[in-house]
Amino acid sequence: INAIKYQAREEIAIKKMMDRNGCKAFSNTFQDLYGMEQLPGLASQHLMAQGYGYGGEGDWKVSAMTSILKAMGENGNGASGFMEDYTYHLVKGHEYSLGAHMLEVCPSLAADKPRIETHHLGIGMNEKDWDKEARAVAEVRVKSSLVLQVLAREEKIEASDDEVTAKLTELSDVYQKSPEALKQLKDPAVRQDLKNRLTVEKVLEHLVKLNSK
Repeated sequence: INAIKYQAREEIAIKKMMDRNGCKAFSNTFQDLYGMEQLPGLASQHLMAQGYGYGGEGDWKVSAMTSILKAMGENGNGASGFMEDYTYHLVKGHEYSLGAHMLEVCPSLAADKPRIETHHLGIGMNEKDWDKEARAVAEVRVKSSLVLQVLAREEKIEASDDEVTAKLTELSDVYQKSPEALKQLKDPAVRQDLKNRLTVEKVLEHLVKLNSK
């Protein structure tokens, strides 16, 4: 029960951070979750079930895609979830994609009510010798599915340096009375973060255009 309680704490914390900042999707990587006693397994699953997008190992593109698909499938119009592709069978007419994931699988794919189980997880951290990681388990109800991938690099969807500079200028005008904010806007890390955010917006706009055709 302690493992489940800890997952509840993680879920509440992640949700508060996202809601406070107006975020609809998130990601993490088990190599950078310092100070935590468990990976956010059940926590991430339940957040996806509530409609938040998720992508593993810092994959913000997949997080954004999952968020969009969940919005499109709201009110029972289909189920969607994050998955990792492990191998492909690319024989023409017999194409297959083998996907698998060991923890953050969305409960919306379940055939019936998921059950909570705890199992050993051989990666991540176990600071207090927690060898039981809580997660939701169920049989999948879909017999066939559609695999969608965001090919931002191949599509060359990226915010230009001019667009980033223009946005920084706009923000400088907004925060001209705050020396601290103006100082932060000169930080290279802030510029890169802003470029990432603008790129996400362009990717989403591209997906909306494709969906409208």
